[in-house]
Amino acid sequence: MNPTWQRNLGLLALVAATLTACSADPDSSSADQQGTPSSSGAASPAADAGPAVDPVQLTLGTGDAKDAPSAGQIRWFAHRVTQLTDGAITIKPVYLAAGHVARFEPVMVQQAIHGDLDLAVVAARAWDSVGVRTLAPLQAPFVVTSDQAMARVVADPIRSDVLTGLTDVGVVGLSLWPEGLRHPFGFAAPLNEPGDYAGGLVRAPYSRATKDMFRSLGARTTNGTPDPSTQVGAESQYSSAPAGAATANIVFFPKINVLVANAAVDASLTDEQRDALTQAADDTRAWVLGTMPTDDEAARTFCDQGGKIQAASRAQVEAMVEATQPVRDAMAADAVQGPILDEITQAVAGSGATTSLSDCGDPTDAEALAALNGDYTFTVTADAGRKVGVTDQDVLDNGSGHYTAHLRDGTWTLDQVYTEGPSKGTEDSGLGDYTVEGDLFTWYWSHEPGQNVQARVTVLPDGSLEFRDVVSAEGGDWATMATVHFSRWHRVD
Repeated sequence: MNPTWQRNLGLLALVAATLTACSADPDSSSADQQGTPSSSGAASPAADAGPAVDPVQLTLGTGDAKDAPSAGQIRWFAHRVTQLTDGAITIKPVYLAAGHVARFEPVMVQQAIHGDLDLAVVAARAWDSVGVRTLAPLQAPFVVTSDQAMARVVADPIRSDVLTGLTDVGVVGLSLWPEGLRHPFGFAAPLNEPGDYAGGLVRAPYSRATKDMFRSLGARTTNGTPDPSTQVGAESQYSSAPAGAATANIVFFPKINVLVANAAVDASLTDEQRDALTQAADDTRAWVLGTMPTDDEAARTFCDQGGKIQAASRAQVEAMVEATQPVRDAMAADAVQGPILDEITQAVAGSGATTSLSDCGDPTDAEALAALNGDYTFTVTADAGRKVGVTDQDVLDNGSGHYTAHLRDGTWTLDQVYTEGPSKGTEDSGLGDYTVEGDLFTWYWSHEPGQNVQARVTVLPDGSLEFRDVVSAEGGDWATMATVHFSRWHRVD
């Protein structure tokens, strides 16, 4: 979950809010679907250690929130390190380590280089911001386009080769952990062919390689908040897509997370400690590959939770590949990147493209949907929350505020000005999907299970919206607070 709009702890990120009940102990999290690592398997590197050394605690930072896929990877790694060293090394996760900034991945890169963090997990795409060239071939457009191909490129010898460039900037690469395949998500219309991108602005995490790809399609990129009024769509994956119609058979490249250690920290460790971290990193990679959803599974979850998926024609896909050929050619001609790109291309040959769900929509009633198009305001107070039984102060603080909701053909944007708690006076915004069947209104905070609100909606004579029979899948006080959020919205357009 990369951008600010998904990473705050307020109403606009209920995904995170519903998980804040997790203990500060990094060993407990409902996001860790696999639970703790089994103690069976390879012997502990600590078992044959020489003279006793003092226990070590290492900080491991991520720019993501504690509910993000990378956070689950970090927690599993932390457990495994504890097991392998009998507690002689402990890992302290630091979530949102870069703070609430749009370009948080380049900030994470700098923190790892300068030793502000002992270890860090940062997407491979971000390292070209400091001149690391060996990881960029993982971002070559239309090369790694399936789950099988993604698994091949995170294994040796490719893993070792792409990590070699990290030592030049003061970090040591330990492992590659895949997260998902990246698709286009069109806001107003699908992004199926080069003409759909020409002259447009695309929301994409900052990366020189990513910018080069979209430039070849005639588009510009922004790392800002997703905004359908100014952007044609987003480059994302099913598990974290903000809104819009996905194109199933256009896969740009994978998102792969890189585990690094600050070089000075790595040098301070004993051989046994270093071996334990390496084994834990390898074990985590194996766990990720064995448990992460396939692209098809992620697509089906996305669809079940209000997402829309369609497919480009064969000619459109071929046009996309042809338009981005100059990007691959430039990498192939580079003395550093060329051999790695060739190695990747050979490794993924025969793996085929992803074959995931390519046609799903929502049961939205077009006439009912059009009737809701407009801009609305509403205010939520802490007192109103208390009156319906909300007691959690975090929910009262982050759920209170002045809101402006923009509904457009199944896509919502929501602006919030906080009126309570530490964020009082600050602003935030979010983006997502909604569906309408008759008078049944379903609002999706994200495309993950348990993150939606359903209600019956009535359009009043003045165009305002009145909600009743509100049922939230979020659970706890957030579900109770939803009855306040979805009460009456006043039309302002």
